[in-house]
Amino acid sequence: MALHGWYTGIETIFERIARELDGSVPQGERWHRDLLSQMRTDVPGLRPAVITTDLVAPLATLLGFRHFFRHAYAVTFDSEQLARDLERLLVVAPRVEACLDEFFSFIRIAMLSLETR
Repeated sequence: MALHGWYTGIETIFERIARELDGSVPQGERWHRDLLSQMRTDVPGLRPAVITTDLVAPLATLLGFRHFFRHAYAVTFDSEQLARDLERLLVVAPRVEACLDEFFSFIRIAMLSLETR
């Protein structure tokens, strides 16, 4: 399902940022939600926030769908809930993409400044 794949891809990007730049990925039962909080947090002297605070709640809802999708075997999907989640994805995806574009611009600028040293 596209919604599951999209969220998994975004979470993979967030995990790599956490591991490579922040030096740690959250642990424990709530690590997925904690990762969202970590990505909305500016780390002074290291990196800006990756996503805006207002994206955390809708992404957490999509995380809920991803969790359900992975763990609900032989369960019928609620078509109305699925439609709401897909609509949420259509609204959130361009905003997340814009945040990632801005973040990757920060990374490019940082890399260029390192090359000129």
